[in-house]
Amino acid sequence: MNFGIPAPIDIQVTGRDPKGYEIANEIKQRVAQIPGAADVHVHQVVHGPDLRVNVDRTRAQQIGLSQNDVARTMLISLSSSGQASPNFWLNFQNGVNYQVAVQTPQYKMGTLQDLKNTPVVAPNLPRPELLGNLATVERRESPIIVNHYDVQPVFDVLANVQGRDLGGVADQINKIVDQTRKNLPRGTFLSARGQVDSMNKSFAGIGTGILFAVVFVYFLMAVNFQSWTDPFIIIMALPARCAASSGCSSLPAPRSTCRRSRARSWPSASRQRTAFWLSASPTTNVVESTRKIRMTPRFRRASRGCVRSQ
Repeated sequence: MNFGIPAPIDIQVTGRDPKGYEIANEIKQRVAQIPGAADVHVHQVVHGPDLRVNVDRTRAQQIGLSQNDVARTMLISLSSSGQASPNFWLNFQNGVNYQVAVQTPQYKMGTLQDLKNTPVVAPNLPRPELLGNLATVERRESPIIVNHYDVQPVFDVLANVQGRDLGGVADQINKIVDQTRKNLPRGTFLSARGQVDSMNKSFAGIGTGILFAVVFVYFLMAVNFQSWTDPFIIIMALPARCAASSGCSSLPAPRSTCRRSRARSWPSASRQRTAFWLSASPTTNVVESTRKIRMTPRFRRASRGCVRSQ
């Protein structure tokens, strides 16, 4: 529904400037104050906790180890041997291959001391060496979610809509985007994507199709009436006619005061009037034809009946 984007509204801050994350947070705070905007957040997480293992290469080299041996041992212990050296066992009875992997159980890796007690092994090492004797572990922060758009780093401000139409929320967001775009650093770009973009393109396509249809109908009527003015007047009267029809349909039907001839005389007059409008050509004199309808005997009797009842 959102064309691969986690939310209907996606405001992207693209660029390599370090202030991109601050700009995204500022936009998030302003968008969160819009009525109808819900779940406003920055998709990227740049301050995620991590553990940095710094290996003392001089001490490791004295023992006969290298940086590669330490990294390979930690990869096998934390992510299983299926990443570094995959191994498979074939069952000859059913012909199915099973992957065999070695990994430290997660319940035995709960503290930093458990991580430091990881044995480091190497092919030319006589006995394993503990990781705590070769490296130090420290806490740091690093980005957890990193995204790029057209090779450029991007920060996404995602927002949903609740209790309000998508177009109304998008209009206020576009105003915030236009105001923020004036103060962007050099090389930083701001754009709004998501379901809003596809909705605007769809409405633009519908408007273009309607305009083409109106022009086509105009030329067709011009050929039929052999005139450029009459089709123009008819087409210009259509919006007012549609508005009047919708307004009259919403009003309650008036109650007639004619009781005696309401069921017989008025429908016949209505049928005559309808027949006139269906059979009248564009060159018919409307006033003269309407006058003829009003002079019919049945119409007169119906009118006299209404006057007597009043």
